[in-house]
Amino acid sequence: MPLPSPTWAARPPRAGILLWLVLSASAAQAGQPVPELSQEHRHPTGGFSFRTPADWTVRALPDRPGAIEASSGPLRVRLIRSAGDNGYDAAHEMCLLERLAPPMAFDLRVRYEYEYVSGLIGERRFLDSAFVVRYEPPLQGQAEWRQRALTVVGEGETLCLVSAAPRSVWKQAATRSVLDGILASISFRKPADPEPR
Repeated sequence: MPLPSPTWAARPPRAGILLWLVLSASAAQAGQPVPELSQEHRHPTGGFSFRTPADWTVRALPDRPGAIEASSGPLRVRLIRSAGDNGYDAAHEMCLLERLAPPMAFDLRVRYEYEYVSGLIGERRFLDSAFVVRYEPPLQGQAEWRQRALTVVGEGETLCLVSAAPRSVWKQAATRSVLDGILASISFRKPADPEPR
C-alpha cells in the first residue's frame, strides 16, 4: 500500500520528509489517511516545528524547560527537546519514564507492545517503544493508557516524543492516524533551512 501524501502545502525540510516516511507507515498499514494537519507550531528554540489539526491546543508545560504538549480531548502528544546528543540509550530510558501524572499516580509496571525499535532518520538515530500504563486515579475517567515513546538523537540535540491516548480510544484507526500524523509532521530546522510556506 502506498504511503499517504503529506497534507502541508510546502515540502518540509529533508529531515522532516524522512521522519514522515518512518512514522506515517502505521497510518498506511491501518488504511487510514493522515488527517489534515493545518496548524504549524514551532518549538520555542526554533529547532523544529510540527503540525496539528486546527482544533488542537498547544501549551508549554510549566516547570519543564523545553517541553510542550499538544492535546485534543483525551489525545496528547508531548515534545521535549534538550541540547546534546550523548547517551542514546539513556535518553530513551528517560523518554520511557515520561508520564501524564505525578509518580505516585501510576503503576510502575507496564505492558510493552514493542520496545527499542531502532533506526536512522537522516543523520539522526531513533529508538521507538510503545506500552500500556495504568493510572490511579484514572486520568479523564480512563485507567489504562497506551503511550508511545520515540527518542530522536543527533545533530547536537535530543528529542523525546510521547503520544498518549486511553487504551480504548487507541484502538480506533482515526486515533492512531492523528497521533502518528502529528509525530510524522515534525521538521527539524537548521539556520539555513527555509521557512515552510
